[in-house]
Amino acid sequence: MLNLCLACREIGPDGHGGLPRATCDLAQALAAQGHSVRLLTDAAGAPGDFVGGVPVEVLPVPPPSGPWTGAEPESAPHNLMHAAAVYREVRRIHEHEQPVDAVLAPLWRSEGAVCLLDDRFPTIVTCMTSLRTLSEIDGAYGRLPDIGERLRLEGVALARSRYLHGLTEAALRKTIDDYGLNPRSSAVIGRGLRDRGGPPVTDGARDGRARVLFVGRLERRKGVDTLLAAARELVEEGVAVDFTLAGLSADPSIRASFEREAASRPGLSAAVHFAGPVSDAELDRLYAECDIVCVPSRYESHGVVLIEAMMFAKPIVTCEAGGVGEVVTPNGEALVVAPDDPRALAGSLRRLLASAELRAQLGAGARETFERRFEAAAVAAQMTSFLGRVSAGHERAASDVAGGLETLLTEALDLGEVDAGALAGELLDPPASAWRAWARAREREAAASSTTSMSVENARLRQAVAAQEATLAFLHERHETLRRVEEGGWWRLRGRLLPLLRLATRVRARVRRHDT
Repeated sequence: MLNLCLACREIGPDGHGGLPRATCDLAQALAAQGHSVRLLTDAAGAPGDFVGGVPVEVLPVPPPSGPWTGAEPESAPHNLMHAAAVYREVRRIHEHEQPVDAVLAPLWRSEGAVCLLDDRFPTIVTCMTSLRTLSEIDGAYGRLPDIGERLRLEGVALARSRYLHGLTEAALRKTIDDYGLNPRSSAVIGRGLRDRGGPPVTDGARDGRARVLFVGRLERRKGVDTLLAAARELVEEGVAVDFTLAGLSADPSIRASFEREAASRPGLSAAVHFAGPVSDAELDRLYAECDIVCVPSRYESHGVVLIEAMMFAKPIVTCEAGGVGEVVTPNGEALVVAPDDPRALAGSLRRLLASAELRAQLGAGARETFERRFEAAAVAAQMTSFLGRVSAGHERAASDVAGGLETLLTEALDLGEVDAGALAGELLDPPASAWRAWARAREREAAASSTTSMSVENARLRQAVAAQEATLAFLHERHETLRRVEEGGWWRLRGRLLPLLRLATRVRARVRRHDT
């Protein structure tokens, strides 16, 4: 059995993106096969000690002294600090618990950059959508102030990668071609997810309107603008359809532009709902209740959302981009159109919305494909084979990690007057002052979080008290009304009038009998 470390940031207790969800599911499936597995994540929103029985190691990330102390999130220095934290934990496990057979780290954010420098264990990089690809597709990434450093870090880290895992052949080939890589070993293994599908929900709109679901970051690469243009076309035609967009708004200008346009179109505004980031439970509910899942991306290395849609037996409308063609078959699980074509996207959505039979056919095909190709246990078996082959063939040797990191820092970053050797030393073995600064920062964050939680709870209690006060006021008013009526003599008057009314009734009855 293998001793494995899987690195992935942002594993949270409530909800997280497709990458963390898929990593957690893979870790659980590998553990179920008997392997020793650790999930290595950052401290933001960590769920506790275990996820599905797999230990979660929360990584402390003390900043080195000097200019990196206030490193911006997602910047190259920030990502390298996390990569160093991953390495420190892997090194600790390897030296003090059990030799590590393999480390699996995502290409995104270069999480395995420092582990790649230690030849005592192999580090496999999972090839997904690279920052280089994002900057080619989406101008917002190209305008990031530190895009040069981030791209260089991605490149110099990949140059040291001897083992590559491609989610699709397209993603693997693009990574190799873009950076001129010559890996010692590679394999294409798709995402695998544990089955959360549950019993199917009856197809068709419960309220007379069909429901289209988008899940992902709201950015140009995901084709959100294309979907919104298609939504406008369908709504203006009078199609009874609602659109829900669930995910983090990575490019606020997309929503702002839509809302300006929808301000003069009330029907369009009512038909499109921006749900924002949602919990895992809420995400599953959205999948279960929708009629169609739309993935209009301009590029997908694989697409966790495609797998989740298939898991829930939902028909898909998507675009032929990147590795999508290796995940779905046109007219098998999905209708597939060219990317960046709102009219074609609207046409495929219109076709599906008009045919319950076609929705059922594609949904059934999607579920069958999930069970056959993308269920977590089957994918974990493929991953075990690859990781075992890499571990067995890896030439383990002592390494000058400090010297390698100094070189990497020099190649990737604009260090200016910073001593690369001293910086590398601090990243590998933070001094006591750095640990104290980190602990103080965590205490401040915890206090702020506690204050925020208390404010939210206080607001909730104030609302509850206000509701109770409104109820009491109503009851008091009703009581006062009854009291005034009683004090006004109505009940006494009623007691006197009733006998007279009964007598009048009897007299009237006698008169009628006499007349008869």
